[in-house]
Amino acid sequence: MNKIGISSLACVCFLLFGCRPPAPHDVVARAAGEPIVVSDLIQAIYREGGKFGPEALTDPKKFLKMKESLLEDLIQKKILTKEATAQGVVMTDDDLEKEIRKFKSRYTERDFQKILEKRNIDYNTWREVKRINLITDRFVQEKLFVDLKVPEEKVREYYDEHHQEFTQPEAVHVRQIVTETKGAAEAILKKLKSGDNFARLARDLSVAPDRLQGGDLGFIPRGSFPKEFEIAFDLKVGELSPIVSSLYGFHIFKVIEKRPEKLLPFEEVKGQIEDWLRETAREEAFRKYYQELRTKYSVQIRGRVLKKIQVDLPPSESQVN
Repeated sequence: MNKIGISSLACVCFLLFGCRPPAPHDVVARAAGEPIVVSDLIQAIYREGGKFGPEALTDPKKFLKMKESLLEDLIQKKILTKEATAQGVVMTDDDLEKEIRKFKSRYTERDFQKILEKRNIDYNTWREVKRINLITDRFVQEKLFVDLKVPEEKVREYYDEHHQEFTQPEAVHVRQIVTETKGAAEAILKKLKSGDNFARLARDLSVAPDRLQGGDLGFIPRGSFPKEFEIAFDLKVGELSPIVSSLYGFHIFKVIEKRPEKLLPFEEVKGQIEDWLRETAREEAFRKYYQELRTKYSVQIRGRVLKKIQVDLPPSESQVN
């Protein structure tokens, strides 16, 4: 074979093999001295790819972003596990098996195995991921969040500065009767004005699903229902509305109770604010701490390998974590 032929063959081989997906054992990244191989990322896609939506597997740009996001999750777990081990946080086999049994109690064993099989999830890999997740969660809780508290003055300050978030809107408690024709509504309205029981007529004659509850719609906050229903806010308690036409038919409303706009007391929402501020503080503390660890441990990502990774089957919409 002449030099030109050899050169051409080499180019063909380069093009063919250069475009091949990487092998499962190929390293796509290293974090804290530990390799992350292609199969690790593919398994992560099978486990969690569904949360990125179906387009993530058909749109090349979205698929790459999904791989980058899941790879960063794997890198984070490697780093956290390394630091957790260094600080003496462990997960015994007994602890792990206990948590696995708790998780699998949601399913029959047969259903659990079917989920793994359908989504190409290797059980041993899943088990190891579960172990790592439990170690890192324990580490973060014990080492980072154990002393994290929200001062009451911060809770009060948030409440005072965000009254609009804790203001209960004006609302009316109403019953309704819905008919398909205006004539039917007029006949019912006549009966109601003669003293017939609203709830009974709603159960017998209304075409709306709430007829089973005597037409009871509960409390309707202002602005949350179609504008035709706003007439209920102009009625007095016990008063009947005129016939109201909407896309659903012809309505007759009766006001049972009215509730004015009200700022919820601090004590009533204090726990809710504490939970939100605590979670916000945890997220910020974790973000700062992980940034420090990210610079402490070396990380290398093989971008060319990452771009070539493909999957054979789309992940399910649900995740097995």
